[in-house]
Amino acid sequence: MARVNLTEMIERLELELRPVLKKAVEAAIPDVEFDDKLLYREFRKAASRRLQTWERIPDSCVKSEY
Repeated sequence: MARVNLTEMIERLELELRPVLKKAVEAAIPDVEFDDKLLYREFRKAASRRLQTWERIPDSCVKSEY
């Protein structure tokens, strides 16, 4: 098992994840208007409250390259 800091990952991947989250919300709720930056910020807050800072994940989910 590996441990990853999910809170930091969510912060670091904002530029990649924010557009994906926006498209998912738009697909689920057509014609909705929202601020995608505010949505992502609230997602980040909710995730940090719900998840442990360090989460255990299977080794198969991690590829370490040095």
